[in-house]
Amino acid sequence: MSGGTKVSMTTGDFDFDAYYHYGFDRTPLLRLDPAFQDTLAHTDFSRTRASDFGPFFSSIQSGSPPLTLEYVRRHHVGIDAATVVGPIGVRLDVGYDTRRVFFHRDLTGTSSPTVQGTVSLEYQMGDIRKIILLEGSVLRLVDDVGGLLFVQRTTFTGTGLLRFPFVRFFDAELRAVLWALPRSVVLRPQIGWRSTDHLTVSVGALWLAGEPWSLGDYFRRNSEVYATAKYSF
Repeated sequence: MSGGTKVSMTTGDFDFDAYYHYGFDRTPLLRLDPAFQDTLAHTDFSRTRASDFGPFFSSIQSGSPPLTLEYVRRHHVGIDAATVVGPIGVRLDVGYDTRRVFFHRDLTGTSSPTVQGTVSLEYQMGDIRKIILLEGSVLRLVDDVGGLLFVQRTTFTGTGLLRFPFVRFFDAELRAVLWALPRSVVLRPQIGWRSTDHLTVSVGALWLAGEPWSLGDYFRRNSEVYATAKYSF
């Protein structure tokens, strides 16, 4: 069972929302049997055989699996406020969760109450080909949980989107995500060419890097150069 409520107010150029939701956190909590976890940590998978995990297969057949997944329930309370200052749209989002699931570095799960706030600035030029969007976010875990993957107890994140036409039929775009704690970066520059209202061709790159156990470091082998073509009917 889950449910929620929302209250909204609009006055001139100012919008305000307050909301509450009771339901499941979207990330499942993974738990490993200690014996199974120790076996994985000391297994050379270049030499192991399926028979080496025989006791765990028997455990599964007896109804005691070596790992379990559980979606945890939490209360979520949040507010958001938005207004316009000249050509700039300003938005503030703040939320509190009584439980939110995170991963340890061995991919087992843990949970903690959290507070998160995000400030967004968007320069509005009245053209979807021209966008400047900046966001800054801070995430704070109430519990002092160490050894986490991708986040620390306090995590600062900045994101940005810049899109602008620089020659007729050509668009330049840059998407960036920067973490201060832990230090990490994801960059995706792209150049697009639009010959008609139907055909779009783009070339770009994706680059990830960061300190150990950050998102940029964990997925660094996904860095790539790509080309895409899209035809809309």
